[in-house]
Amino acid sequence: MIDPAMLRPGRLDKTLYIELPTASERLDILKTLINANGTPISNDVNLESIAHDERCRNFSGADLSSLVREAGVIALKRKFFKGISNGDERISKFLDAEDNDIENGADAIGSSVADTSELDDSSNEIVVTNEDFSFALNSVKPSVSDRDRQKYEKLNKRLGWSKTEVEEPIDESKAL
Repeated sequence: MIDPAMLRPGRLDKTLYIELPTASERLDILKTLINANGTPISNDVNLESIAHDERCRNFSGADLSSLVREAGVIALKRKFFKGISNGDERISKFLDAEDNDIENGADAIGSSVADTSELDDSSNEIVVTNEDFSFALNSVKPSVSDRDRQKYEKLNKRLGWSKTEVEEPIDESKAL
């Protein structure tokens, strides 16, 4: 929140209020993030349903970026730790090991993963699935709460920053 003293005339020359994205804007942001990062997604991923999911309601662009990144990490874990449930503390021990020695990491998660024959070698590509996004939506939370959003919207209206009317684009042929 902004200190009221900072809102007095002459303190802040310009104030910019950026609303949180709508569901259709979230869809555009998700598509842009996935294309920009080259994130390989499965055909079963429905970005429109993810963008309209209630859990994404207060997501900012940065939150959506975290969502895509987290889904990718979950896909990576699924690929390399096949057969180990998500959230298994043996994975955490493996990933948090100070020693980068592969054998020690394999010992930390047990012999089931140490045997490379159990790893999924059917494809070298890691693909993010709808299930990966579902798990990610359960762990990534919006950085803006409902209460904060309401405060910013009230401040926006009080200070006259809100859009009162949408200007129509000027038709240059009629302007001449």
